[in-house]
Amino acid sequence: MRPTITVLLLALLLSACGPMRNLQKVETRIPCLGSVGKSSTTLFTKDFQKAGEPSLDTPLEVSLNVFDFSQSTLSKYRKFKERQGVKATDSLKNSTQAANSKYYKLRVSDLVGLKAQLNAAKNLTLKEYLQDDSDLEVLTGISFVAKGGLDSKLRTAHHFYLKESRGTLVLEAHNGKQFSTIEMAGLEIFDFETSQLCWKRNHRGKLEIATITDSGSRCPGDTEKDPNKLDSTKNYLKL
Repeated sequence: MRPTITVLLLALLLSACGPMRNLQKVETRIPCLGSVGKSSTTLFTKDFQKAGEPSLDTPLEVSLNVFDFSQSTLSKYRKFKERQGVKATDSLKNSTQAANSKYYKLRVSDLVGLKAQLNAAKNLTLKEYLQDDSDLEVLTGISFVAKGGLDSKLRTAHHFYLKESRGTLVLEAHNGKQFSTIEMAGLEIFDFETSQLCWKRNHRGKLEIATITDSGSRCPGDTEKDPNKLDSTKNYLKL
């Protein structure tokens, strides 16, 4: 059984966001930005099933934006709190408080750098896995409410990065020469975003990731979401 991450059941998150160790305890970890997997949506839940994560030679820039709650995002946050076990009346109070506050969105902004590192030789195994399943996506954004002192840390930081530390992906907040890891336990994550891969053949005829776009969008130009379609075109031209 592969680890399944349920955004609406994130009350028991640990502070790190690296790979999951116990496949039976899906509530113990949330995949970090940059993780590869499959997302699924039902009427009440939105899940991300992690399959792996890339190795990063250099950090990737991550953007942070602050938003007012809309009716849609407030509804998602209220459902998240209720799935945590918060009573309906308490959830309403939390939602009312949230409506008067803000929520954050962290998103991988350096998609060009992410594409280059996914194509790198050290990620060959992951790249081949991605080629075999066009439904695999990359986790590129999370929406959340910050708890405790983390709110102040996020507001005062100047830059955010996704990097590899001791074989796992972590998020860092930088303020001048000082930096600190963003503790995932301090994030009430109620939504996430994924991006899809668009493939092409390079001048040597080898498959490579051409671009990373929003999931559900159309791949630009001669690129394809399903690399097998590129094989079909190549075989057709030979006839």
